[in-house]
Amino acid sequence: MVNALYMIPYNSTRIIFSQDTGLVPIIFRSSKFVDDEVIFQDDNTLRHSSMNVKTFLQDRHISLITWPANSSALDLIKDSWLKWGEK
Repeated sequence: MVNALYMIPYNSTRIIFSQDTGLVPIIFRSSKFVDDEVIFQDDNTLRHSSMNVKTFLQDRHISLITWPANSSALDLIKDSWLKWGEK
Protein backbone atom coordinates (compact mmCIF):
# COMPACT_ATOMS: atom_id res chain seq x y z
CA MET A 1 0.00 0.00 0.00
CA VAL A 2 3.02 2.29 0.20
CA ASN A 3 2.73 2.91 -3.55
CA ALA A 4 -0.57 4.67 -2.92
CA LEU A 5 1.02 7.09 -0.48
CA TYR A 6 1.20 10.01 -2.91
CA MET A 7 -1.58 9.11 -5.34
CA ILE A 8 -4.28 11.21 -3.68
CA PRO A 9 -4.07 14.85 -2.57
CA TYR A 10 -2.54 15.32 0.86
CA ASN A 11 -2.14 18.20 3.21
CA SER A 12 0.64 18.16 5.79
CA THR A 13 -1.51 16.40 8.40
CA ARG A 14 -2.39 13.57 6.00
CA ILE A 15 1.23 13.31 4.89
CA ILE A 16 2.31 12.82 8.51
CA PHE A 17 -0.47 10.30 9.20
CA SER A 18 0.40 8.30 6.07
CA GLN A 19 4.11 8.29 6.80
CA ASP A 20 3.60 7.43 10.46
CA THR A 21 1.25 4.52 9.71
CA GLY A 22 2.64 3.37 6.37
CA LEU A 23 6.04 4.35 5.07
CA VAL A 24 8.04 5.01 8.25
CA PRO A 25 7.11 1.76 10.05
CA ILE A 26 7.96 -0.24 6.91
CA ILE A 27 11.37 1.42 6.63
CA PHE A 28 12.24 0.90 10.29
CA ARG A 29 10.94 -2.70 10.41
CA SER A 30 13.11 -3.69 7.48
CA SER A 31 16.44 -5.07 8.67
CA LYS A 32 18.01 -3.80 5.44
CA PHE A 33 17.61 -0.22 6.69
CA VAL A 34 18.39 -0.68 10.39
CA ASP A 35 21.93 0.75 10.30
CA ASP A 36 21.44 3.02 7.29
CA GLU A 37 20.55 6.68 7.29
CA VAL A 38 16.99 7.27 6.13
CA ILE A 39 16.67 10.03 3.54
CA PHE A 40 13.42 11.54 2.28
CA GLN A 41 13.12 13.19 -1.13
CA ASP A 42 10.30 15.68 -1.46
CA ASP A 43 9.17 17.91 -4.29
CA ASN A 44 9.14 21.20 -2.33
CA THR A 45 5.37 21.43 -2.30
CA LEU A 46 3.87 23.28 0.64
CA ARG A 47 2.58 20.06 2.18
CA HIS A 48 6.13 18.63 2.31
CA SER A 49 7.82 21.82 3.46
CA SER A 50 5.42 22.65 6.28
CA MET A 51 6.79 22.93 9.81
CA ASN A 52 4.63 19.93 10.86
CA VAL A 53 6.28 17.65 8.31
CA LYS A 54 9.79 18.97 9.00
CA THR A 55 9.32 18.40 12.74
CA PHE A 56 7.91 14.92 12.11
CA LEU A 57 10.94 13.95 10.02
CA GLN A 58 13.46 15.52 12.43
CA ASP A 59 11.90 13.69 15.40
CA ARG A 60 12.49 10.41 13.56
CA HIS A 61 16.03 11.35 12.43
CA ILE A 62 15.04 11.29 8.77
CA SER A 63 17.22 13.50 6.56
CA LEU A 64 15.89 15.56 3.67
CA ILE A 65 17.47 15.87 0.25
CA THR A 66 17.82 19.57 -0.54
CA TRP A 67 16.08 20.03 -3.84
CA PRO A 68 15.29 23.16 -5.86
CA ALA A 69 11.62 23.99 -6.33
CA ASN A 70 10.20 23.19 -9.77
CA SER A 71 13.18 21.02 -10.65
CA SER A 72 12.80 18.91 -13.77
CA ALA A 73 15.16 16.27 -12.32
CA LEU A 74 12.94 14.90 -9.55
CA ASP A 75 13.42 11.31 -10.66
CA LEU A 76 16.49 10.62 -8.50
CA ILE A 77 14.75 7.63 -6.94
CA LYS A 78 14.26 5.91 -10.32
CA ASP A 79 18.02 5.55 -10.80
CA SER A 80 18.41 4.33 -7.22
CA TRP A 81 15.79 1.60 -7.74
CA LEU A 82 17.50 0.50 -10.96
CA LYS A 83 20.87 0.19 -9.20
CA TRP A 84 19.31 -1.53 -6.19
CA GLY A 85 17.65 -4.07 -8.50
CA GLU A 86 21.01 -4.97 -10.07
CA LYS A 87 22.41 -6.22 -6.76
